[in-house]
Amino acid sequence: MTACLFQLKISHGYFASGMLEGWTLAPDPATRAVLQRYGLVPGMRDGVFSLTTFQPDPVAQLRFLDDQLDGAPLVFWLGCDQEQFLTVTDLPLDWAGQLDLSSKSCTHEAGEWRLAPVPGPRTVQRDGVAGVLSVYLDDLLAMGGQDVVFSAGFAARQVHWVYYLVNRGQTRLENPAIGKNGFVFAGPQPAILPGGEKAMCFDSGDTAFPLQQKPTVMFDLLAKPAGMSADNDDNAEYCVIKGLPVPGGNQLEVRKGGNASYVFCAMHVYL
Repeated sequence: MTACLFQLKISHGYFASGMLEGWTLAPDPATRAVLQRYGLVPGMRDGVFSLTTFQPDPVAQLRFLDDQLDGAPLVFWLGCDQEQFLTVTDLPLDWAGQLDLSSKSCTHEAGEWRLAPVPGPRTVQRDGVAGVLSVYLDDLLAMGGQDVVFSAGFAARQVHWVYYLVNRGQTRLENPAIGKNGFVFAGPQPAILPGGEKAMCFDSGDTAFPLQQKPTVMFDLLAKPAGMSADNDDNAEYCVIKGLPVPGGNQLEVRKGGNASYVFCAMHVYL
């Protein structure tokens, strides 16, 4: 007979499933020795980590272990594709530290203990370790001693969108605009690309949109012929390109402005 001491699940706004994908949770060397000695079994199923025991009285076992460890926590390393994680997560693009998660810093919400990830310096010098989780046994005991559910959540990175429209084919394009569902990009403004090619620039201004694994936010290139009545909703504009490109994580750039960083993605559209 087994009993679950605790579980951990991690949500993430970038992924279509709503959950962080491809992550692992591995005990550090000292914790691994404790788990092996006292028969605690870590495991991952359907994106949820769990630590189980075969002892008939898990609460008594936790009390014993807490005494043996003299109050020290069980420590686990949160592993993932670190480059992708830092790209799609709402963290500074130039940040090179690790996240600290601790049972000492959590709140109880809807039957779960919500961990608060805190960006900190790198304490584990190993590739692929994005964070460190510390689980204190006295906290587990205070939370009931078994079937404790921890959760953590990450927001997707917010990105400003910039389009450069290049009319190579000299397509007749009157009063071009980019937008959809009531949102219209600023522009166009004349621009010169690094190669010397002329372009029209449209940008989302102060509005940023979250990166998405499967994009649901897309915009169209529109045109409005000169002299056509703007109050004729059916014919005032027509769609030149439906579904323009959307940002990818490998296309991000940072523009420094005062104390703030403007993270944007420049996309090129050719006619």
